[in-house]
Amino acid sequence: MTLPSVFATAGGSPQLLGDIGPYNYVPTEWICILFLVLYSISTVLHLGQALKFKLWWMLPTATFAGLLEILGWSARFWSSQNPDLLTPYEMQLVGTIIAPTPLVAANFIILGKIINQVGPQYSRLTPKLYTIIFCCFDVICLIVQAFGGATAARAVSQGTDANDGREYYARRNCRPALSIYRTIELAGGWFGPVITTERYFDWLDGAMVTLAIYTLNFFHPGIWLNKNDPNAHAPQRVADEEASI
Repeated sequence: MTLPSVFATAGGSPQLLGDIGPYNYVPTEWICILFLVLYSISTVLHLGQALKFKLWWMLPTATFAGLLEILGWSARFWSSQNPDLLTPYEMQLVGTIIAPTPLVAANFIILGKIINQVGPQYSRLTPKLYTIIFCCFDVICLIVQAFGGATAARAVSQGTDANDGREYYARRNCRPALSIYRTIELAGGWFGPVITTERYFDWLDGAMVTLAIYTLNFFHPGIWLNKNDPNAHAPQRVADEEASI
């Protein structure tokens, strides 16, 4: 189904029928490919790093976030080839909204590990409590975002306004920058000045999440969290001692 047919069915404004697809612009092909390549590289790296350091919790967090971003940007690339289709627009809407949530969950787990390594005596809560509390809030946030994304996608398909979806976006309290952007994005409805400007999305969503996910690649917990752990390099020390005998 195309956007003009949706508005024609829903009784939308006649002036919208000639607009270019649900974005009100055609996603730039090379930008979609660029982000697809960047997220694919990061996701493969996260998968390899999780397996190498045996940090299995990095699979449903950072690695899964990368997969969701790949899904979202694949849908935007699809839209660059078929700008009138609603299906890829709805896919990218849900994918790019949900993707940062498991990435933040990884940070919560890392926080607990850091506290455990530095010393629980320096924290008001135990490392386990930090992980449980913040990850529970993150799961709630994920559910709220999924519902908000679905509501927003349904609003697009029915040609209605974005009020319900915007209310759910406003509750995304774990990522202030993205929360502010998403809330402002929908403040003017589906055809406001922010949501219909591609560069805002590319810089304030795509680039910010790319920076966050690559930061975890370069400062991976598998390397830095074990660096000062007295037990982390015990097998290597034993092997060195045996080799010196």
